[in-house]
Amino acid sequence: GDDIRMSRGPGLTVLRLVHDGAAHVRAAAGSILSQTFRDFEFLVVDDASDDRTVEILESLGDPRLRLVKSRERLRFSGALNLGLDQARGEWIARMDADDIALPDRLARQREFLRARPEIGLCGGLATAFGLRQGPYFRPPMTHPEIQAYLLFDSPFVHPTVMVRRDLLERHGLRFDPAFCPADDYELWSRAARLFPVANLDRVVLRYRVHGASLTEATWGDMDACAARVAGRELQALGMTVDDETLHFHRNLGRGRCFPIDDAATLARAEDWLTRLVAANDAVRRYDPDAFRRVVAGIWFSACYHAGQTGLNMVRRYAASPLRRARPASAREWAALLHVAIRRRREGAAP
Repeated sequence: GDDIRMSRGPGLTVLRLVHDGAAHVRAAAGSILSQTFRDFEFLVVDDASDDRTVEILESLGDPRLRLVKSRERLRFSGALNLGLDQARGEWIARMDADDIALPDRLARQREFLRARPEIGLCGGLATAFGLRQGPYFRPPMTHPEIQAYLLFDSPFVHPTVMVRRDLLERHGLRFDPAFCPADDYELWSRAARLFPVANLDRVVLRYRVHGASLTEATWGDMDACAARVAGRELQALGMTVDDETLHFHRNLGRGRCFPIDDAATLARAEDWLTRLVAANDAVRRYDPDAFRRVVAGIWFSACYHAGQTGLNMVRRYAASPLRRARPASAREWAALLHVAIRRRREGAAP
């Protein structure tokens, strides 16, 4: 059953990190404490907050809430590793301080993991609210495609992740502060080599987008650290690249692909992705079919962001062998045509 049975230890730990989160801490905590699944501890690591965060949490009065207070700033990796060390549940579910979990989030992911005991970690879908509305990010769903996507970017919406605690302990898996703020991407890249992972094709979280949560710099700390993870994956694929090529690869593969303003850059993107497919065919680090599907998705994204080149982009997309592993839907074709025509009109405007 799903009754609270804290005497034998919780079935699940919800791990949340917070620093000066008074503005949103009550709503986010409420979305966890009102879950349909109730056999959990809510482990909150307060990372040396200076506002009313601790006071608000202590006022909630729920026996499932366990507050661990750090007097000095541990920052993301340190505070989360402290929480992983303290967790007592069979599973550990991540949750951020300003997001809202859907009421059945824990029940759905726990049910998925119990039905698929070979899966060691699962994430889910999220919708954005706040400064941006709508679907947040659609990650790959299956283990082979997740592994392939790791060559480019993180395949999980971090605050949706649920993982089996015994696997973290068995493999000594913790966040590496040397890769902060892309330490989650780095951890997933190691975990996916040790046990199967997946994403649940269901929205489980509302992801709050606000000024402090956005990474707007094209080559800021997050991208620089993420590029190091992608560079490590490229090396394992047998490809040695210079910093400029790594920068190009990172921007091409991340969710917010940079605009492609000319036909030569789009041709370079096609050539680079083709080289990646050939390299993987040679060493088979990733499942070849899954890798081609992931690359096809990235090729579509690159073309969509090359609307400035007009209908040349649509013709190039149509002629490329890269698209065959994941044929575009009618809606996607319409999107390519729309962005190409719109950008051409904008360019022709006086």
